[in-house]
Amino acid sequence: RPVFDCKYRPDGKIGLNDTIDPGPNVLSNILQVLVRFRADQVALSCDVQDMFLKVKIPETDKKYFRFLYRESPTENIKIFQFNVRVFGCCDSPSASVMNVVDEAEKTSETQPQLLDTIKNSVIVDDTLDSFHSIEVATTIKNQLKKLYKQCDMDLHKFGSSHQEVIESEIREGIALDPQKSQIKALGFKWFLHSDQLGYESVTPAVKENWTKRAILKTHAQLFSPLGLLSPFQFKARQVSQRCWNEKFTWDEVIKNKDILSQWDD
Repeated sequence: RPVFDCKYRPDGKIGLNDTIDPGPNVLSNILQVLVRFRADQVALSCDVQDMFLKVKIPETDKKYFRFLYRESPTENIKIFQFNVRVFGCCDSPSASVMNVVDEAEKTSETQPQLLDTIKNSVIVDDTLDSFHSIEVATTIKNQLKKLYKQCDMDLHKFGSSHQEVIESEIREGIALDPQKSQIKALGFKWFLHSDQLGYESVTPAVKENWTKRAILKTHAQLFSPLGLLSPFQFKARQVSQRCWNEKFTWDEVIKNKDILSQWDD
């Protein structure tokens, strides 16, 4: 997907994102979402297809989202402007999520659990939650589909620890392949059949001739929002810190045996 650099500051001057109110922080805390995702027996996930492109920019603001384009230097420059939210604009996540929250609040009295899911188990276009039964999970799934449809958005990439919850989505072709043993969930591996989370393996940036850049590039692959890998991350960051203290350049081959031994450990 194309991402536009709305924070770009031409000649050091003000950029587009500097002039835009990003809106309230309505994004759920990732730790909270993951804990809720693991809390009950029946897990459910889904994703909004092209979420930002379904939310219109106010008519008065469209002139600030113009861009110049041409296929080749011989053509005249054409001017286009966006009608919908832009990937890279600081207010796009808030505007898109608030659109859905507002709709969910209209039915909060009759569908309180739906609103709870929207407010506490959604990170922009990703929904991950768990429920105590297949029946409840199926009900919330159907309510989510109806809610997002009211916002002119479509849900896809449905996944569940219990295939019965997403049988209709599998037939419609909008569910993740149930034959796959694992899928991605907020940066984790989600093993569907055992309903367990795992970590992506770390690929060493190089096999030998380690540099400060290669060390950082390797341990930066570790993603552990729950902090379960912190002991390993801490040791790796200690090595990076020593590289900085030794004033190694980014691509200088490290020959300090003590540092290399610590890194190998």
